[in-house]
Amino acid sequence: MSDTPPPIAPKLNTICSDVEMKGSLLFTGEMVFDGTLTGGSIDGKKLLIGEHGKVQANVSASFLTVRGHITGNVDVSERTVLEQSSSLHGDLTTARLVMHEGATFFGGSKIGPKEKSEKTKPTPVIATARDLQLK
Repeated sequence: MSDTPPPIAPKLNTICSDVEMKGSLLFTGEMVFDGTLTGGSIDGKKLLIGEHGKVQANVSASFLTVRGHITGNVDVSERTVLEQSSSLHGDLTTARLVMHEGATFFGGSKIGPKEKSEKTKPTPVIATARDLQLK
């Protein structure tokens, strides 16, 4: 018999199809959203919009899979999957996109790795010998 507890499964949050929400939703871990959200935004790590899911809000996630419907702008840092039954009406920014036959997408897209911001250059410092007196 081992004293080591079993590993903890990652959190999987679920919003069922009979739930209607207004406002913003923030989560960590994984979320299956099969309800209706109007206004605000959804922000989290791994998000699955289920086949009954209807989102009228902006979405931000690391990974996104859509089986339902999104009306709003979407920003995904890693991978977006638009499955056969999905629809996205809004602008999409993502590193990678998988779009299955039958999915619909209306909007602008920016697909590819995010541009690295230019590192700030150090500000030159002018010092005289008097400023740098050694003790």
